[in-house]
Amino acid sequence: MMLQSLIYLSEDEIELVTATINDWCRVNNCAIDSTEGRCALTAAIDLVQNKHGESRILEELTARLAPQADQGAQQ
Repeated sequence: MMLQSLIYLSEDEIELVTATINDWCRVNNCAIDSTEGRCALTAAIDLVQNKHGESRILEELTARLAPQADQGAQQ
């Protein structure tokens, strides 16, 4: 499903998603192919498709995924 979404993105948008996911995974110490990485990828694609500002994508992604990270830490 995620790869199908990439078809609709421009080359610049794909590069933005890739850079954002690499940064997010590095900050959160997870692999891109982990469950968390895949969730982040899906969310990043959604943010880019919805035309969120380039400078705010990582911030928005972190905010969007924060509740999930908090729930995982509590378990």
